Amino acid sequence: MLLRSGLIDIHARDLLNRTPLLLAAESGHESVVELLLAKGNEDLNVEENRHGRTALMKAAEEGHKRIVKRLLQMEDIDVEGCDYEGNTALALTVRNGHKAVAKLLRRHTESR
Repeated sequence: MLLRSGLIDIHARDLLNRTPLLLAAESGHESVVELLLAKGNEDLNVEENRHGRTALMKAAEEGHKRIVKRLLQMEDIDVEGCDYEGNTALALTVRNGHKAVAKLLRRHTESR
């Protein structure tokens, strides 16, 4: 409802440079991620200030497979990007033991 009103800035950033998409992806809110992606013009690869992680990295790190799968469908998604410590989305996923998400990321990378 708020998105339809046009009064919400989907590009807004908090003090840590986190966008609504990044926060929704990290928290596992699939329907919110979908709504934000449907609005379009979202910068998919915005990095938050704390660790330099993107929405894909956050979703992968938390094991949110359906969100990772949806983000991988986006043309401009940066799968190979690294955070400030040199971690990719795949590295964060493996570190946290999310095998299904790791498999999904590997398949996507190999198919490119």
